[in-house]
Amino acid sequence: MKEMKSCVNPAISVLMYSDTLPQNMTFKQNFKTFVPKVEGGEVNTETLKKKWKHKRKLCPVDDLDPTFRIMTKQAKCAIVGNSGILLGSNCGKDIDAHDFVLRANLAKLNGYTNDVGNKTSVMMINVSLVRKLYKILTGSSNKSETEKENMFRYFQSIQGAAIWYPKATGGDIAKQLQEIATVLIKEKVPLQFGFSITSAAGETKR
Repeated sequence: MKEMKSCVNPAISVLMYSDTLPQNMTFKQNFKTFVPKVEGGEVNTETLKKKWKHKRKLCPVDDLDPTFRIMTKQAKCAIVGNSGILLGSNCGKDIDAHDFVLRANLAKLNGYTNDVGNKTSVMMINVSLVRKLYKILTGSSNKSETEKENMFRYFQSIQGAAIWYPKATGGDIAKQLQEIATVLIKEKVPLQFGFSITSAAGETKR
């Protein structure tokens, strides 16, 4: 495996599926294949957490699995919340001028672009939204077809964005993410999918 100058930190890295919507998505976290090469030998991931300051090299993600890539760093980033504090602010153009714009939980954009902009690089979604999307898009709820079509229109409006699930993918979450992706593939919605190598929730508690 070739070396890389900038290491991939499994504690903070977001894995993106290389294809827009690849057919086989596992959303598997805590990769055993992410073994760092350290001077004097190899260490496991637990040792890695304790010895992160030590000089080492990590194998590039696409060497380990060409399915993935790492989200590219950007110079100017905007994180836009959903609290409504931007209403009447006319900050839309300033927000859209950033290289990277992160939003959360399918925030409403239509009708509010003057205040919040419409550029979306990443849309972060939480557990409850994953479950809601799964029910709506797979038809396993009593929601109307109109709501399903509205969801497709929303995703079309943020085409090219990455849908990022930052928390643990255990239990039925990975399966539900797979089903959501399958439906979007069928509808040819141009989105990307990403998830954290380790749960971001666990990292923020440290």
